[in-house]
Amino acid sequence: MAISLLSHLDPRMAGQLMAADLLEGMPPQTDAVLPAQDQMRLDRLADPGRRARLAAALHARRAWLSKHLASLPTQISIELDDHGKPHLQALPQHAVSFSRSEDWSAAALGQQASPLGIDLEAVRQLAWRPMMLMISAPDEAAALMPELKSPTGFFRLWTLKEAVLKAIGRGFGANAKQVRITPTMLRQPGLHKISHDTEGLFLGQWIELEGCVLALALAQRPQSLSRTHIGSTS
Repeated sequence: MAISLLSHLDPRMAGQLMAADLLEGMPPQTDAVLPAQDQMRLDRLADPGRRARLAAALHARRAWLSKHLASLPTQISIELDDHGKPHLQALPQHAVSFSRSEDWSAAALGQQASPLGIDLEAVRQLAWRPMMLMISAPDEAAALMPELKSPTGFFRLWTLKEAVLKAIGRGFGANAKQVRITPTMLRQPGLHKISHDTEGLFLGQWIELEGCVLALALAQRPQSLSRTHIGSTS
């Protein structure tokens, strides 16, 4: 089952995407053989449950791309760079990003090659307070704490930062503490302008859907920001 995210996104975000969906994880109903790169990821997992969930997600994303790119799943080539960022080898003009959590996956496909990131977390109980100083400087953590009264609030923060880091393409190597999040961004839904200390500006938005929190981020060129009015500039 695929649930489109486009209707839940601000039109200024949705207009830059070919597709963005929440995908319910199901056992793969296919005899297709995964590429060697994907099979190696599966082979590293000893737990059968985790292995099955990852296999389902990998097959689902190929089927999803096949639908939106009008290609056979076996013709879809998803290459991962040294930092794990996915690229469509035959379609470098389109950015792509994936995420998964529990039995759900998320996928986003850009209209252009502008850096794009999507992150997904199934809402669940966890000891999130010790994780704050992993992703936020002490002053930011103190300012955000009133908004983090539940795991849902923390996952809004986590997914926004992770989506920006995925758009940059270096994951946590790009330093989550340099992704600047304000209390307003966690309190108010909608489109936000998010800065990274060294990588510039991003459009970001979180969504709550089907017991999950998702966030998307798109890198913005300086000239496009000068012509774009964003509802929240916090």
